[in-house]
Amino acid sequence: MNKAIKGAIAAGAAGILLLGGAGTFALWEDTDSVDPASISTGVLTLGLGTGTWYDATVGSTGAIANIANFDIVPGDTITYTTTATITAEGDNLEGEFKIEKTDFEDAAETAAPYLDVTVSSNAGSVSGLTVNGTTGVITFTAAATYTVTVTITVVFENVSGLVGQNADIDLTALALKLEQA
Repeated sequence: MNKAIKGAIAAGAAGILLLGGAGTFALWEDTDSVDPASISTGVLTLGLGTGTWYDATVGSTGAIANIANFDIVPGDTITYTTTATITAEGDNLEGEFKIEKTDFEDAAETAAPYLDVTVSSNAGSVSGLTVNGTTGVITFTAAATYTVTVTITVVFENVSGLVGQNADIDLTALALKLEQA
């Protein structure tokens, strides 16, 4: 090794020793807090009241006493109406009612594919709520608790031949969801 390299290594080692313990090295610094503030998170909750099933087929009227005993046939429309309590707090908060599940099951998988399920509400007529007619997105104009009537519509349609007869369709997975948009 030549003398120049040995000298550079020795100088580097001496510098490290001086900085590491033999000498002191300090920099000025200063900290100042931003304006005192705190933020909180918003809230979006949905609570459903006890609902009622109705036979909404043309020519039929009235509540269905026990949905488990109702035999739906092609062309029938049934609805489930309930009161939804929405608690909405948050700047720029928007939400949308959705059906949580529409892929219902029946043992033979013959009738469930022919159920068309949709949701609607009177949110557009509730003070403080606006609804985009195209997307269904509900805008909450103020932090508040809102009461909305929600209707889930189930239509048994587009069936031909003898498809879908004598099937038990499990609607227990049907749920309403309020989701931030």
